[in-house]
Amino acid sequence: MSDLCCAVCLAPRFNNDPHSLPCGHTYCGACCGRLLAAPEGPQQRKCPQCKTPIAPDVTEIKHDEALLTQMLGKRDELHRSMEYTGPKSKREQFRGAVHGLSYFDQMRTIEDNDDNIAFAGHFNTRSGSLFVLAHMNVNENELYVRSSMAAKVPAARRAVIWELLARLNFGMKVGFFVLDQDDGELVYKSNVYLHGLTISTEFIDNLVDWNLIVQGEFHEAFMMLMYGGISAEAAYAIAMKEMPPDDAAIAEPEVDRAKLSPLAVGIGVAGLAALTFAWLRIRR
Repeated sequence: MSDLCCAVCLAPRFNNDPHSLPCGHTYCGACCGRLLAAPEGPQQRKCPQCKTPIAPDVTEIKHDEALLTQMLGKRDELHRSMEYTGPKSKREQFRGAVHGLSYFDQMRTIEDNDDNIAFAGHFNTRSGSLFVLAHMNVNENELYVRSSMAAKVPAARRAVIWELLARLNFGMKVGFFVLDQDDGELVYKSNVYLHGLTISTEFIDNLVDWNLIVQGEFHEAFMMLMYGGISAEAAYAIAMKEMPPDDAAIAEPEVDRAKLSPLAVGIGVAGLAALTFAWLRIRR
């Protein structure tokens, strides 16, 4: 595990917002905020690593500007060391860029041959565990980064998830969501065609960060739609941070097909018979 990650949420580079406790251990600003607001009260607040108590009168943990400057300096130095400096192939650029990531120790090589090269890893976020894959198709000169949740969409909820994805994808400027209809894997994917581009560590880092951000933004909406029984319309409102519609719109209508009236069934059968008769006349 990189020493430039928050030890609580594993955010790379502390989300560029490091805060250091009096004991010297550093966490991202969000985790420090939750630590100070511990429900068990000020008397029980402790450093998650060394268990040093935090004084009850401490109401703010200051931003560690010196550490941020040091981290960004190391990152920039690392990026410069991985910059394209000669006639390297795109495969070599991609491999070098991924190896330069500050969280490369969380990733592993999935594939590395003449046609494809891919690296993958699991990232623990506040939204749960995400599997991230960075893949380059050498022949197509295409790079994509995809991320997927550990939870699979239940078969009974895949239709409404598709409806939500259609709404979300319509407004996407970068990347798109896709659902594997066979196993319920929910994936966010962003593609880049590499003609005329140089692949750097910062370039890959931005693609991975964007995937994690998008998955995190819509995680609540996905979970509510998968397990909360709400409608795609209500989930979309949650995803867009809007007020959900009224209760009648949130509830998914349930149809008891055993209680369909004989009249409704008769009308349906009569309509089908009429359409069949008309088609036969046309065929003649």
